[in-house]
Amino acid sequence: MNTRSRALVTRNESKIRLHSEKFQMAWQARLRLVGGDKSKVGWPQLKKEDIRCMQDPEEHSRNAEKRRKATERRLRKESELREDGLLGEEEDDEMVTPLRIEWSKAWARSRRWTEEVRLLEEEWRRLPVTYAHREKVWIERAVAVPVGSIPFAEAEGMVAYATKQSQMYRDLAVRAEVMRTEPKLARGKKRQVWGSTWDPIVPMDNGDENDAENSDSDEEDDERGDIDSDEELLLGGEVDDG
Repeated sequence: MNTRSRALVTRNESKIRLHSEKFQMAWQARLRLVGGDKSKVGWPQLKKEDIRCMQDPEEHSRNAEKRRKATERRLRKESELREDGLLGEEEDDEMVTPLRIEWSKAWARSRRWTEEVRLLEEEWRRLPVTYAHREKVWIERAVAVPVGSIPFAEAEGMVAYATKQSQMYRDLAVRAEVMRTEPKLARGKKRQVWGSTWDPIVPMDNGDENDAENSDSDEEDDERGDIDSDEELLLGGEVDDG
């Protein structure tokens, strides 16, 4: 563990200890107010084993999936034994309730997945329609700029900005369609990215130096939370188009 991680862990532990001590002090004070009767405090007493980290949601989902598969294997094995006549009537009666429970869970999961598929299909249907509408809105704004009524430089800037916004929504629609239709890669595979080809007519620049400068600049922007373009701002959901 490096110094930064150790400092983070230490800071979190100190916060946990501080809040637990505040809770215990408040609980003890309330206990004295009610004459020492714990049933009248209204809060549960905080014990040491109650202070633990929240379980990772992904780990919790994996554990639940493992338990579900283990239950399915056990029920399948018992069903096969029952069909072969190796289980008695008592065991057969005891199988009814677990089987009903598992069937109900599977039916509920199937309905939920079917609903999620329908929602996803509807979202993908609406996405290009929304982008096309916003692109049209910005084109109309560019056309509606009063070129003769305002200074030329101001009108030129307004038209350029509206054109940029309309092009941004057009690019977002194309990118979304590419993401929707491209084949899904297997686990551990990386998608091939085609870079720009070298043109002998265009002079080469100092790519390494520019890449290093851009990398340093990107790291500084990430630390400050800067956004490079309106497209990133829109994808982040921080601005609602007017």
